[in-house]
Amino acid sequence: MRQTHPEYIYKEATLNPTNPRNRATDWEPDIIQQFRNNRGTREIVGEQNTPTGKSLYLARPVAIKDANCIACHDTADMAPASMIKLHGRANGFGWKLNEIVGSQVVPVPFSVPLATDPVLYLPGPVFYLPTRRHQGTAIKDWAGQETQGRRLSEARADW
Repeated sequence: MRQTHPEYIYKEATLNPTNPRNRATDWEPDIIQQFRNNRGTREIVGEQNTPTGKSLYLARPVAIKDANCIACHDTADMAPASMIKLHGRANGFGWKLNEIVGSQVVPVPFSVPLATDPVLYLPGPVFYLPTRRHQGTAIKDWAGQETQGRRLSEARADW
């Protein structure tokens, strides 16, 4: 996907990431805070102005649901040496069970589909982006449905 559509991005934006490249930037902390303030929210779909133009995005919360995650993300002293060697001792610690630490974010720039097809279907289980013919229609998310039997989090390897 990245080779044919480098303008599409998948990111696990995190407030306190282990890997600094996953740090939430720009508008992403606001999305994460919305998930933290509204714990029942399963996804957020919206528009965002970016340096490259307007984008539509789909976001889902990343919550620590597995107690095994705490073994690596509680304190740097408890983390595996290989993790510390790779990412250092400064980030990705202090996480708590059931805490929302980030968001899976997929922004799609308006410019790409508006310049090509009237409706763009992204490969894999993501969503379709309405274009001129569908102005006023929101992103139609089908990632959580039965599409190819995979969730967005399982599809990230394709991105």
